[in-house]
Amino acid sequence: MELLHLTKKQGERLEILINDFFELSTIESVDYRLKLEPTNIKKAIQEVIISFHDRFKAKNIQPIIDLPPQEIEIIADLSAVTRVLENILSNAEKYSDGDVNIFLKDENNNVVVTIENNVSNLTQESVNQIFNRFYMADLSRLGDGAGLGLSIAKSFMEKMNGSIYAQLYDEKLSISCKWYK
Repeated sequence: MELLHLTKKQGERLEILINDFFELSTIESVDYRLKLEPTNIKKAIQEVIISFHDRFKAKNIQPIIDLPPQEIEIIADLSAVTRVLENILSNAEKYSDGDVNIFLKDENNNVVVTIENNVSNLTQESVNQIFNRFYMADLSRLGDGAGLGLSIAKSFMEKMNGSIYAQLYDEKLSISCKWYK
């Protein structure tokens, strides 16, 4: 019975890996185009946070959310923005050693979404590689994902003429997405 359970888990992991790899290959294709249009980034963030409510609650994570009172519009593809936010929040939820912080800022003709979480045992070298395909900073967690989520987020951001970057400071991993106005 144990062997059957392990085989099923490996099959599910392989299915996720194949789907993620196919999605990444499709996004990176020269012919793949996003529908860039005015998108309410504040509303997108709120909807993604709501979709993570049960996952956060199960891990005792109380997100700190700092959104400005006004609506903020960017030129982007809503489904791509949603996927980027989901991938970053999923990473934060899986690997956080504490809370998750979510910030939205509109400054200097840029709109920046930052998601940060507490981490331990993460090095600057790991952060420098975090958007590479199949890279996983914590190899003991191989069952939790394929290491493609942040690569997919990076590809989507590039297709939307934005940028994504990560920083490590005071045992906090901060991943920011920037859209240019």
